[in-house]
Amino acid sequence: MNNWRIKPLSDEQKQTVNDYIQKCDLSKIVLEIMVGRGMSYEDIVDFFQADELSSPFELKDMQKAVNCINEAITAGEKICIYGDYDCDGVTSTSLLYMFLQSLGADVIYYIPERSAGYGLNKNAIDDIAEMGTKLIITVDNGITAIDEAKYIYEKDMKLVITDHHQPLEEIPQAEAVVDAHQTDCPSKFKDLAGVGIAFKLAVALSDGDYNFITEQYSDVCAIGTVADIVPLKGENRTIVQKGLFYIKNTENVGIHKLAEKAGLNLQNITSLNIGFGLAPRINASGRFGSPLTATQMLTTDDCEKSVELASELDSLNNQRKLAQQKIFNDIVSQIQEDRNILNQRVLVISGENWHHGVIGIVSSNILELFGKPNIIISSEDDEFARGSARSIKSFNMFKCLEYCGDLLEKFGGHECAGGLTIAKKNIPAFIQRVNKYAFENNPTMPKFTIKADKILEGSDIDIQQVESLEKLEPFGEQNEQPIFAIIGARVTNIVSLSGGKHSKADVIYCNKKFSILIFGKSPSQLGFFVGEKVDFLVTMEINIFNGNKSISVKAKDYRLTKSTQAKYFASLDCYEQYKRGEQVSKQLLERITPTRQDIANFYTMCQKLPCADIDNIYIRLSHIPQLADSMNFAKIRFIVDILEELGLMKYNVASKTANVIPTDQKMNLDDSKTLQDLRKKLEMAE
Repeated sequence: MNNWRIKPLSDEQKQTVNDYIQKCDLSKIVLEIMVGRGMSYEDIVDFFQADELSSPFELKDMQKAVNCINEAITAGEKICIYGDYDCDGVTSTSLLYMFLQSLGADVIYYIPERSAGYGLNKNAIDDIAEMGTKLIITVDNGITAIDEAKYIYEKDMKLVITDHHQPLEEIPQAEAVVDAHQTDCPSKFKDLAGVGIAFKLAVALSDGDYNFITEQYSDVCAIGTVADIVPLKGENRTIVQKGLFYIKNTENVGIHKLAEKAGLNLQNITSLNIGFGLAPRINASGRFGSPLTATQMLTTDDCEKSVELASELDSLNNQRKLAQQKIFNDIVSQIQEDRNILNQRVLVISGENWHHGVIGIVSSNILELFGKPNIIISSEDDEFARGSARSIKSFNMFKCLEYCGDLLEKFGGHECAGGLTIAKKNIPAFIQRVNKYAFENNPTMPKFTIKADKILEGSDIDIQQVESLEKLEPFGEQNEQPIFAIIGARVTNIVSLSGGKHSKADVIYCNKKFSILIFGKSPSQLGFFVGEKVDFLVTMEINIFNGNKSISVKAKDYRLTKSTQAKYFASLDCYEQYKRGEQVSKQLLERITPTRQDIANFYTMCQKLPCADIDNIYIRLSHIPQLADSMNFAKIRFIVDILEELGLMKYNVASKTANVIPTDQKMNLDDSKTLQDLRKKLEMAE
């Protein structure tokens, strides 16, 4: 069961919405979402009117950068754009390269392979110098390259840095350093991606005229901005909006061909399409091939060549998917074999030869599946390993890594993500230290949470209201696609889709009849039946087919109505506390130790249901009046452990299903070590 956060509008907020309706032409549902997200009227006005981009010369050193680059162009000196291997770096490099080419500059680009590491390095600088380069311009990197910058000047070259990462106290030697995060940078907007800084540099080189640069390059800029998961607010929102407008008629053949490979129609493309369709294919070049492939695709005018390059990116992305799935399966298998891993506050899992380019993605997948902060570590040789981490708000992953700093070769990150390099011999001590930090700072760990913007009303299920949600686009970081809660929808029919891969549930809710699409679940896996009431978290979009509009409702999550979420998580915490060997009070031990009848009730329920999802079984048993007080989730988890020990059941950690193993032999419950230990601890408890 996932933790849901559904916060209905207060009476004061409802009155605020009614007041705002009189002041603007926004729909009720849009205003409810924005007010519910804590936005004032001034915030709402700024959100919709922030279509003017500030002067690029507000960025510190921008004029110096322009002067230096123009001098190099006029002198006919070779310029090298030095990028990064991710989508932001590739799009930054491509945008500036194409623009400088249009000015007649003698320009080349250099992007290090992932194996060479992030940012400037001296071997690359040597190669660039041998090409006769006189000026290096970094994009999406360089702000922390203190030694490398000095080396550039030792090689008789000049340097212009454009970056969007946090600087150190010391700023590298350069003709100009353009990074809004410098403490003395007067630019008001600080959240541009690397490609956003490159975009503004191109505008500055055009004397501050946004029109031409926006028309020619905002498509590439939008792709990089979405891919880098910067906040889609303020100037980023404007950049992506303009990019989505111009991408419909883009002359960039590489974007056309990549969109075709991703099955996307550029006339209807959204930020979500970019994030899930285009960006992964560009990123795959830096993970499984060479970032030069993606850069060449974005910068070529040759249609035939673009088809070849887009096909290669699509193939690399398929490799990425296969590697990602293999690592994910390996991790789930590890947890299946050693359940104690799953009881830890933070999951730390290591393996051999897992591709470093995708362990961060897998870490995100593990976070969603198990709802826990995790660190995935892959050994790269006999001595060292690298790791990627993902976390939940309120558990600061960077501080956790900092706490373990003496065990690490290097580390970095922020509250919800991090990376590290560690000596393999230190991994066991690291696992202990991570969970020591978690215990000391979060005795009760925060939960992975899905937030709903509002409880859906009958009047919201209306084509005009759903169409109005488009005003909130583009969706992305800090401007997420709205999620709506449906509480107590009665299921009238269940239909299998795509040969059982997906399902459609027809429901009646607020006297309205509509369908909810549920992806990745066959009807037998849903856990609910026709006639039952179910709660859903959903998104809503407009679907157009043969010119007819309809509302498409897609489930993000669901569960039987009247599920007791707070009791579930308190009970789960108790189970994990016990399994970690921590002290559990006598009162709690009495509540979580199952009786023979408890075990029989659970076993019978498992036999009745086509999908023995233990969360679902817990909810069903807790709905039976005579069992509601005695049955809790910790008890159910212990029952599963007991039945597995006796060979009567097999539990799947990924699907959370407990499958009954048929047998003719009678089993003695007293033979279960889990039950023996529970009873012994209960006897010994004061």
